Amino acid sequence: MNKSDILLKYSNQDDKLLISKILDKIKFCETRNRITNTNFLDIREQSLVQKLLSIIKFNNYIEYGGFENAERKCFIFYPDKFDKEFVIKKIEDYISCIRIHLPKELYNTYTHKNYLRRHNEIRN
Repeated sequence: MNKSDILLKYSNQDDKLLISKILDKIKFCETRNRITNTNFLDIREQSLVQKLLSIIKFNNYIEYGGFENAERKCFIFYPDKFDKEFVIKKIEDYISCIRIHLPKELYNTYTHKNYLRRHNEIRN
């Protein structure tokens, strides 16, 4: 099934965009033989991606939330030359964490969501 056929199954434009990005990342992973990852996705987006991966029978991925039972997770796609255990051991090489120190007058001004959005904007 090609990308166009897959995208026809989605009527929502946001869903089409997400699925298109995922398919592009998988193609990058396979053609360039490199590990790649998505942004952190909400539960609904994760469900869409899981269904897609099941349909296209792509199994070289890890869902990663940074901690157990995290609500938002990213998907890490890896080529056949790696196995899952290797990628798990190297996960910190692909997912970066940031620490931000705010002046006291700015405490409680921002939430975790604000930092994730800004960090994702910088990466994309």
